[in-house]
Amino acid sequence: MKEITIDVWAIVSELIERVPGLLINREAFLRDVFRDKLSPDQLNRVVELGDYGDVSLDMLDSAANSCINKTRLTTSGASFVAGLPSSLPTLPATVTADITQSFAFYVRIAQQLSYIYGEANDFTKMQDDDRMTKLLLYIGAMFGIEAASQVLALMSYNAGRILAKKFGQVAVTKVLNGVPWKVARTIAKMLGVKLTKGVVQKGISKVVPVLGGVVSGALTYATFGPMAKKLQCALRDNLKASEAEIEELYEVISSEDDMDIAISVCSDVIESEVLDPAEFKEDGSKEKS
Repeated sequence: MKEITIDVWAIVSELIERVPGLLINREAFLRDVFRDKLSPDQLNRVVELGDYGDVSLDMLDSAANSCINKTRLTTSGASFVAGLPSSLPTLPATVTADITQSFAFYVRIAQQLSYIYGEANDFTKMQDDDRMTKLLLYIGAMFGIEAASQVLALMSYNAGRILAKKFGQVAVTKVLNGVPWKVARTIAKMLGVKLTKGVVQKGISKVVPVLGGVVSGALTYATFGPMAKKLQCALRDNLKASEAEIEELYEVISSEDDMDIAISVCSDVIESEVLDPAEFKEDGSKEKS
């Protein structure tokens, strides 16, 4: 029997290449989300300058919650599933359908929530490596990987201003040119290990990765809801981070070597287990046993 290996980095890359419309245009998305909430001038400042001064945190939260709920309906619909490729070269045929559906969901909701909470770059226009790095960091945050959330905090617009003033632009750029990619690659590798273990050890043909393990069977909002909320909370916290918190985080991250990064990510990737979607309530919380 051929050994099964699931390559998460390749899966995300191939989905982007093969699924039309999976990448979301930042300007079109933000104008659609905020068109009834902001004046034309305010909306232009958000889109063109990344100026969120006129946008309350409550407004961002409301937009994010609405987006999560809409995506829930989209991902469970036949039109979304029909738009996904029937196979990917990197995956064994027996696990393709659920894997592609779940990661397509992650890529889509990651873009939407990141734009709402201040992502300044357009995923449709990024270079491939930059886009993949960002997406894997956002997906990592959905899995509760703290290293991913920390690096995203340092890559935010707010942090950029603080760090350049404190440590100098050259030093900050040097750190941020290397660390995000290393963390993203480690996240992809460890999630691949988790998925592979779920397939091999549990003997199941259909698995999807979720917070805390893998799920066998149908895709449900109750399963994915907590993951979207996890990312939302991380992005929200980044907006509220103080200068002192950002500076302290930078000093920690900039002092870590490759082994520190690997250990940090690995410690947050829980051993694979099969979870039953029936254990989750509609709001994403788990039923009490």
